[in-house]
Amino acid sequence: MPPSGPATPAPIPPVGSVGPAVANQPGTTAWPTGASARPSASPTYTDGDPTIPDPPRRGGPPITTGISGPAAAGAGAATHDPARMDEPEATGEAQVRVLGTPTVEAPGPQPTVDLDLLTELVVYLALHREGAPQQQLTQEITFAGADAGDVDAVHTALDRARHWLGVDAEGRPRLTADTQGHWRLSAEVRCDWELFVAYSHRADMVGSDTEVDLTTALRMVSGPLWTTLPADRYRWATTGPIARSTRAGVVDVAHRLAGLTLGFGDTMTAMAACRTGLRAVPTSEVLWRDLLRTVAARGDRRTLEAVVTEMYRSISAGGSRRGGRAEAETDALVQTLLPGFRRGRR
Repeated sequence: MPPSGPATPAPIPPVGSVGPAVANQPGTTAWPTGASARPSASPTYTDGDPTIPDPPRRGGPPITTGISGPAAAGAGAATHDPARMDEPEATGEAQVRVLGTPTVEAPGPQPTVDLDLLTELVVYLALHREGAPQQQLTQEITFAGADAGDVDAVHTALDRARHWLGVDAEGRPRLTADTQGHWRLSAEVRCDWELFVAYSHRADMVGSDTEVDLTTALRMVSGPLWTTLPADRYRWATTGPIARSTRAGVVDVAHRLAGLTLGFGDTMTAMAACRTGLRAVPTSEVLWRDLLRTVAARGDRRTLEAVVTEMYRSISAGGSRRGGRAEAETDALVQTLLPGFRRGRR
């Protein structure tokens, strides 16, 4: 049956870490457990694994805080909150999640005003590691209460985001501007999408444990991608290639894991992979077909009929492609697995 409620995403492993075994996380997808489950239930992250690439690091000018000095001429001096002038900058881990509801987890005090704006700002920079000048930010992001020409409002937002993200162990701000005015996040700010891609790529490498790496990637998915977003937020993601590529990436990993595990008879893991992928992209017919084949392999006709009905309902509700009609390949598979099945049957 379909999962209910939000999933709790797996912790984002450190950049450069290896995750040959990922602890079962609480959530709505029941990943197999026990002695026969793959992967093992105990995390064994080890720093320095060269097979997991770091996030993209592009060359560029020296990094400054963007608050004063040479960078101020290009990026503009940020407006400080006087109440924070004597506050020490927060230390601790900072990470960004986009494989579900866009979320920023940072050591500084969570903003009580314009949280949606500041979250979008940090998410944007996490997905644009090369950095972005102020003009690009104002073109892509709606700054609350400010038009694109309100420099002070933009600087205030950047300064508040910088304070939220805190500093690294050496006291360096995680949000900075270079001498050309390009704002960027430090590589230390982890992003679940980057780690997802890294594990997905490593799954194809010679000598890797493909199932474990695909499972590790998929455990980072916690909900629908780029849906139920705040009004007027994330248009740069939903109208461009970012939404398409993240959805396609999740579907691909779920499809690969489902096919792999079904191939050696592990229907529990195959179903969990399908359900996780469908939570992220509910209208993916590739994953619905994988789920139908998996349920059919278990020999439970009643459950298979229920899943087929659920599938057609989800595809119809998605409605934007093919007028809510299923693909011919999907219809054909249903008739193969359930000869004579008619939509509307309960």
